[in-house]
Amino acid sequence: MTSPATDELYVQILNNKSLTGARRNEFYSVTQKLMYVSKRARSDIDTAVVSLCTRVSKSTKGNW
Repeated sequence: MTSPATDELYVQILNNKSLTGARRNEFYSVTQKLMYVSKRARSDIDTAVVSLCTRVSKSTKGNW
């Protein structure tokens, strides 16, 4: 199985501003919904979704 993820998935942008408030909660919600979809129907997006999920606690505008 192939993944739509590119090498850019693993690049971290330094000096990026953190998400706050409602945008942070929205990022968390979207990543969890994507996790559900990747486990139930779209296993091809799993690599990209897992990468986003590792950034939930310190999400930045670059992650969004």
